Amino acid sequence: MDAFAPRRPEEAARWLSVLVLLAAVLLVVVTPLTAELSPLVLAVTAACAAFCVGLVVLVRRGWRPGALPWLLCMLGSSGLILASNLVTRDASAAGQLYFLLPAVASAAQLRPLGAWLVAGACSAAELVLVLSLLEPPASLVDWASLTVFTAIFVALLSRAADRQEALLEVLRRQAAIDPVTGLLTRRVLDEALSTALRSGADPTAPCPGTVLIIADLDHFKSVNDATATRWATPRSRTWGACWWEPPGRRPW
Repeated sequence: MDAFAPRRPEEAARWLSVLVLLAAVLLVVVTPLTAELSPLVLAVTAACAAFCVGLVVLVRRGWRPGALPWLLCMLGSSGLILASNLVTRDASAAGQLYFLLPAVASAAQLRPLGAWLVAGACSAAELVLVLSLLEPPASLVDWASLTVFTAIFVALLSRAADRQEALLEVLRRQAAIDPVTGLLTRRVLDEALSTALRSGADPTAPCPGTVLIIADLDHFKSVNDATATRWATPRSRTWGACWWEPPGRRPW
Protein backbone atom coordinates (compact mmCIF):
# COMPACT_ATOMS: atom_id res chain seq x y z
CA MET A 1 0.00 0.00 0.00
CA ASP A 2 3.02 2.34 -0.01
CA ALA A 3 2.22 3.36 -3.59
CA PHE A 4 -1.09 4.81 -2.39
CA ALA A 5 0.23 6.62 0.69
CA PRO A 6 0.73 10.39 0.33
CA ARG A 7 4.36 11.42 -0.06
CA ARG A 8 3.86 14.30 2.38
CA PRO A 9 0.77 13.76 4.60
CA GLU A 10 0.51 17.36 5.82
CA GLU A 11 0.72 18.82 2.32
CA ALA A 12 -1.66 16.14 1.03
CA ALA A 13 -4.23 17.10 3.66
CA ARG A 14 -4.03 20.76 2.63
CA TRP A 15 -4.36 19.81 -1.05
CA LEU A 16 -7.37 17.66 -0.25
CA SER A 17 -9.14 20.37 1.74
CA VAL A 18 -8.54 23.01 -0.94
CA LEU A 19 -9.68 20.80 -3.81
CA VAL A 20 -12.85 19.52 -2.17
CA LEU A 21 -13.79 23.00 -0.94
CA LEU A 22 -13.32 24.33 -4.48
CA ALA A 23 -15.42 21.46 -5.83
CA ALA A 24 -18.21 22.19 -3.34
CA VAL A 25 -18.29 25.88 -4.27
CA LEU A 26 -18.35 25.10 -8.00
CA LEU A 27 -21.16 22.58 -7.55
CA VAL A 28 -23.34 25.01 -5.65
CA VAL A 29 -22.65 27.92 -8.02
CA VAL A 30 -22.54 26.21 -11.41
CA THR A 31 -25.30 23.59 -11.09
CA PRO A 32 -28.22 26.11 -10.97
CA LEU A 33 -26.80 27.80 -14.10
CA THR A 34 -26.35 24.67 -16.21
CA ALA A 35 -29.13 22.28 -15.20
CA GLU A 36 -32.84 22.21 -14.45
CA LEU A 37 -33.33 22.21 -10.70
CA SER A 38 -35.27 18.99 -10.28
CA PRO A 39 -35.42 17.25 -6.86
CA LEU A 40 -32.89 14.66 -8.04
CA VAL A 41 -30.45 17.32 -9.19
CA LEU A 42 -30.78 19.18 -5.90
CA ALA A 43 -30.34 15.96 -3.89
CA VAL A 44 -27.20 14.88 -5.75
CA THR A 45 -25.71 18.37 -5.59
CA ALA A 46 -26.41 18.63 -1.87
CA ALA A 47 -24.93 15.17 -1.22
CA CYS A 48 -21.74 15.96 -3.15
CA ALA A 49 -21.36 19.33 -1.46
CA ALA A 50 -21.96 17.78 1.98
CA PHE A 51 -19.32 15.13 1.27
CA CYS A 52 -16.81 17.81 0.27
CA VAL A 53 -17.54 19.99 3.30
CA GLY A 54 -17.33 16.96 5.60
CA LEU A 55 -13.85 16.14 4.30
CA VAL A 56 -12.74 19.73 4.88
CA VAL A 57 -14.01 19.61 8.47
CA LEU A 58 -12.20 16.32 9.13
CA VAL A 59 -8.93 17.71 7.77
CA ARG A 60 -9.29 20.90 9.80
CA ARG A 61 -9.81 18.77 12.92
CA GLY A 62 -6.47 17.04 12.36
CA TRP A 63 -7.38 13.99 10.28
CA ARG A 64 -4.56 12.95 7.95
CA PRO A 65 -5.53 10.43 5.28
CA GLY A 66 -3.40 7.32 5.07
CA ALA A 67 -2.93 5.07 2.06
CA LEU A 68 -6.38 3.51 1.82
CA PRO A 69 -8.45 6.62 2.80
CA TRP A 70 -6.52 8.81 0.36
CA LEU A 71 -6.98 6.30 -2.47
CA LEU A 72 -10.71 5.97 -1.71
CA CYS A 73 -11.09 9.76 -1.64
CA MET A 74 -9.45 10.09 -5.05
CA LEU A 75 -11.39 7.20 -6.62
CA GLY A 76 -14.61 8.28 -4.94
CA SER A 77 -14.22 11.83 -6.23
CA SER A 78 -14.16 10.59 -9.83
CA GLY A 79 -17.38 8.67 -9.12
CA LEU A 80 -19.01 11.74 -7.58
CA ILE A 81 -18.01 13.86 -10.59
CA LEU A 82 -19.50 11.24 -12.91
CA ALA A 83 -22.75 11.04 -10.92
CA SER A 84 -23.09 14.82 -10.77
CA ASN A 85 -22.50 15.25 -14.50
CA LEU A 86 -24.91 12.45 -15.39
CA VAL A 87 -27.67 13.89 -13.22
CA THR A 88 -27.19 17.39 -14.58
CA ARG A 89 -26.58 15.98 -18.08
CA ASP A 90 -23.45 18.08 -18.38
CA ALA A 91 -21.00 16.64 -20.91
CA SER A 92 -19.54 20.00 -21.88
CA ALA A 93 -15.80 20.64 -21.94
CA ALA A 94 -16.09 22.46 -18.60
CA GLY A 95 -17.90 19.51 -17.04
CA GLN A 96 -15.31 17.04 -18.31
CA LEU A 97 -12.43 19.12 -16.96
CA TYR A 98 -13.51 18.26 -13.42
CA PHE A 99 -12.01 14.81 -13.98
CA LEU A 100 -8.57 16.41 -14.08
CA LEU A 101 -8.75 17.44 -10.40
CA PRO A 102 -8.34 14.01 -8.73
CA ALA A 103 -5.81 12.91 -11.37
CA VAL A 104 -3.60 15.99 -10.87
CA ALA A 105 -3.87 15.81 -7.06
CA SER A 106 -2.89 12.13 -7.12
CA ALA A 107 0.05 12.76 -9.44
CA ALA A 108 1.35 15.45 -7.08
CA GLN A 109 0.96 13.40 -3.90
CA LEU A 110 1.08 9.69 -4.75
CA ARG A 111 3.78 7.53 -6.24
CA PRO A 112 3.45 6.62 -9.93
CA LEU A 113 1.43 3.42 -9.44
CA GLY A 114 -1.22 5.18 -7.36
CA ALA A 115 -1.27 8.22 -9.61
CA TRP A 116 -1.81 6.15 -12.77
CA LEU A 117 -4.52 4.09 -11.07
CA VAL A 118 -6.49 7.22 -10.19
CA ALA A 119 -5.89 8.67 -13.67
CA GLY A 120 -7.24 5.46 -15.20
CA ALA A 121 -10.33 5.61 -13.00
CA CYS A 122 -10.93 9.24 -14.05
CA SER A 123 -10.52 8.31 -17.72
CA ALA A 124 -12.97 5.40 -17.36
CA ALA A 125 -15.51 7.64 -15.62
CA GLU A 126 -15.22 10.26 -18.35
CA LEU A 127 -15.72 7.57 -21.01
CA VAL A 128 -18.96 6.51 -19.33
CA LEU A 129 -20.08 10.15 -19.26
CA VAL A 130 -19.44 10.97 -22.90
CA LEU A 131 -20.87 7.69 -24.20
CA SER A 132 -24.00 8.30 -22.15
CA LEU A 133 -24.61 11.90 -23.20
CA LEU A 134 -22.82 12.45 -26.54
CA GLU A 135 -23.03 10.83 -29.94
CA PRO A 136 -19.98 9.21 -31.52
CA PRO A 137 -17.52 10.15 -32.88
CA ALA A 138 -17.68 13.42 -30.88
CA SER A 139 -17.82 11.49 -27.62
CA LEU A 140 -14.69 9.48 -28.39
CA VAL A 141 -12.81 12.56 -29.59
CA ASP A 142 -13.58 14.39 -26.34
CA TRP A 143 -12.59 11.36 -24.26
CA ALA A 144 -9.33 10.77 -26.15
CA SER A 145 -8.33 14.45 -25.95
CA LEU A 146 -8.85 14.72 -22.20
CA THR A 147 -7.20 11.34 -21.61
CA VAL A 148 -4.08 12.46 -23.46
CA PHE A 149 -3.92 15.72 -21.48
CA THR A 150 -4.43 13.81 -18.23
CA ALA A 151 -1.63 11.36 -19.10
CA ILE A 152 0.75 14.24 -19.88
CA PHE A 153 -0.04 16.00 -16.58
CA VAL A 154 0.33 12.80 -14.57
CA ALA A 155 3.64 11.87 -16.23
CA LEU A 156 5.16 15.32 -15.71
CA LEU A 157 3.97 15.73 -12.11
CA SER A 158 4.95 12.18 -11.10
CA ARG A 159 8.44 12.59 -12.55
CA ALA A 160 8.88 15.97 -10.86
CA ALA A 161 7.69 14.57 -7.53
CA ASP A 162 10.09 11.60 -7.80
CA ARG A 163 13.03 13.88 -8.56
CA GLN A 164 12.13 16.21 -5.70
CA GLU A 165 11.87 13.27 -3.29
CA ALA A 166 15.26 11.95 -4.40
CA LEU A 167 16.89 15.36 -3.95
CA LEU A 168 15.36 15.75 -0.49
CA GLU A 169 16.69 12.33 0.50
CA VAL A 170 20.18 13.35 -0.63
CA LEU A 171 19.95 16.57 1.39
CA ARG A 172 18.70 14.69 4.47
CA ARG A 173 21.61 12.27 4.24
CA GLN A 174 24.13 15.07 3.79
CA ALA A 175 22.72 16.83 6.84
CA ALA A 176 22.70 13.62 8.90
CA ILE A 177 26.14 12.17 8.09
CA ASP A 178 29.41 13.76 9.18
CA PRO A 179 31.67 13.92 6.09
CA VAL A 180 34.88 13.29 8.10
CA THR A 181 33.97 10.17 10.08
CA GLY A 182 30.92 8.92 8.14
CA LEU A 183 28.98 8.78 11.41
CA LEU A 184 25.69 10.41 12.30
CA THR A 185 25.79 14.05 13.37
CA ARG A 186 25.08 15.25 16.89
CA ARG A 187 21.58 16.47 15.98
CA VAL A 188 20.55 13.08 14.62
CA LEU A 189 22.02 11.32 17.66
CA ASP A 190 20.13 13.63 20.01
CA GLU A 191 16.86 12.87 18.22
CA ALA A 192 17.59 9.13 18.23
CA LEU A 193 18.45 9.22 21.93
CA SER A 194 15.23 11.03 22.79
CA THR A 195 13.22 8.47 20.82
CA ALA A 196 15.10 5.56 22.41
CA LEU A 197 14.54 6.91 25.92
CA ARG A 198 10.81 7.30 25.28
CA SER A 199 10.49 3.78 23.87
CA GLY A 200 12.74 2.35 26.58
CA ALA A 201 10.44 3.69 29.26
CA ASP A 202 7.47 1.94 27.63
CA PRO A 203 7.09 -1.56 29.17
CA THR A 204 4.91 -2.66 26.22
CA ALA A 205 7.64 -1.92 23.63
CA PRO A 206 9.01 -4.94 21.70
CA CYS A 207 12.52 -4.36 23.11
CA PRO A 208 12.22 -2.30 26.32
CA GLY A 209 15.38 -0.72 27.63
CA THR A 210 18.04 1.59 26.19
CA VAL A 211 21.81 1.13 25.88
CA LEU A 212 24.21 4.03 25.24
CA ILE A 213 27.78 3.21 24.11
CA ILE A 214 30.45 5.92 24.41
CA ALA A 215 33.82 5.33 22.71
CA ASP A 216 36.95 7.48 23.01
CA LEU A 217 40.04 7.39 20.77
CA ASP A 218 43.08 8.10 22.91
CA HIS A 219 45.34 10.94 21.73
CA PHE A 220 43.37 11.32 18.51
CA LYS A 221 43.34 15.12 18.65
CA SER A 222 47.11 15.35 18.95
CA VAL A 223 47.56 13.00 15.98
CA ASN A 224 45.03 15.00 13.99
CA ASP A 225 46.80 18.30 14.77
CA ALA A 226 50.28 16.94 14.08
CA THR A 227 49.49 15.41 10.67
CA ALA A 228 47.14 18.16 9.47
CA THR A 229 44.40 15.51 9.02
CA ARG A 230 46.33 13.68 6.23
CA TRP A 231 46.69 10.59 8.40
CA ALA A 232 43.85 11.12 10.84
CA THR A 233 40.97 11.71 8.42
CA PRO A 234 41.10 8.34 6.58
CA ARG A 235 41.65 6.54 9.93
CA SER A 236 38.64 8.27 11.46
CA ARG A 237 36.52 7.23 8.49
CA THR A 238 37.72 3.63 8.84
CA TRP A 239 36.91 3.69 12.55
CA GLY A 240 33.49 5.17 11.84
CA ALA A 241 32.74 2.57 9.15
CA CYS A 242 33.35 -0.21 11.69
CA TRP A 243 30.25 0.86 13.61
CA TRP A 244 28.10 0.30 10.50
CA GLU A 245 29.31 -3.28 10.08
CA PRO A 246 27.12 -6.15 11.34
CA PRO A 247 28.27 -7.44 14.78
CA GLY A 248 29.83 -10.60 13.30
CA ARG A 249 32.04 -8.61 10.92
CA ARG A 250 33.34 -5.98 13.32
CA PRO A 251 37.06 -6.15 14.15
CA TRP A 252 36.43 -6.68 17.86
